[in-house]
Amino acid sequence: MIWLNGKFSDTETAISANDRGLLLGEAVFETVLVENGGPAHWAAHMARLWQACAVFGFATPYNSSDLHAAAVDLLAQNAATATRGVIRITVTGGDGGRGLVPITPSAPNWLMQTAPAPTPPAHVSLHLSRVLQAAGQDLSPVKSTNYAAHILARRAALGAGADDAVLVNQHGRVTGTSAGNIFALLGDALVTPHTDEGALPGITRARILALSEVGGTRIATGQVTCEALEQAAAVIICNAVMGVVPASLQPKEMPESENIAKKIRTALTARI
Repeated sequence: MIWLNGKFSDTETAISANDRGLLLGEAVFETVLVENGGPAHWAAHMARLWQACAVFGFATPYNSSDLHAAAVDLLAQNAATATRGVIRITVTGGDGGRGLVPITPSAPNWLMQTAPAPTPPAHVSLHLSRVLQAAGQDLSPVKSTNYAAHILARRAALGAGADDAVLVNQHGRVTGTSAGNIFALLGDALVTPHTDEGALPGITRARILALSEVGGTRIATGQVTCEALEQAAAVIICNAVMGVVPASLQPKEMPESENIAKKIRTALTARI
């Protein structure tokens, strides 16, 4: 069961073959963790979704409260995801068919679905990819469904024996991983790439930055070169579903990553 444009629907007949998200990748989305029966950090996710809709010019006929009520109803109809699950909201360009810009404007499709949340990994091995996630583009702060670069990078990482990939921008600097943000311990600071470097303004990333420091270590944004990442004392990755996970960059072992990740998880829990 899914929620589509204000109504619950059978998933087998929900989406048109003319949907522009399917044909052209004209769509944005948010993935929200469900904990203790409710969506976590809902307001932050909705703020980012509204920003993404504005970039694409999608109409927003629902407000945050409408969508929250729909999410609660959808969780009630999918009991397996009510305790710990994932809600995904996707907004597409609608049934406009072929052509980069439809002759007749089409109303966007608003889709909400749920799934069980995957178990967070204990540790992630990273492979430095050469797949570009370009900086300075309008789509940098947007979670769009155009994930070609992320898919290619993840496949290359798996082929190299790693779990995930680190993407870089056209300047050869780190942007993030294929499915989340990255922080590297560089000297006395835990640094995550600027959004103008091509990094996604992740929800968990923002919560970590709001800590300012953890255990005496500053937390900041900045430029992270590939060379700096290779020399980092520790690396953590994060997203809204898996939380904060220690990582290492192949072939280097980074035992301090576990300690940093533990401190951050403890600090975030204390602020809830």
